[in-house]
Formats: sequence, structure tokens, C-alpha cells
Amino acid sequence: MIRTYQLNTRDIEPAMDLHQKLLGVSSKFKKLSSKKDEDVDEKVS
Repeated sequence: MIRTYQLNTRDIEPAMDLHQKLLGVSSKFKKLSSKKDEDVDEKVS
């Protein structure tokens, strides 16, 4: 059943951007997301 679902939905684009939605809803998610971005910047430097 799960495999059938995966095959049927593989070419479908999501109707919304979950990351942007969570940034607008959760301050904790926003803090974690900005911390992740800072960590990535430090690794690149």
C-alpha cells in the first residue's frame, strides 16, 4: 500500500512550502533554522 502511494505521488509537486509555513508558525523552528544556516556558513568558511 505504501509503495503504491509512493509511485502515484512521485511526480506531484507539493501544494505548499512546509519550511516557509513552519517559519511563520513556530519561533522555535525559526531559531533552529537560523542556527542551521549559521552552522553551514561556518563550515564553508
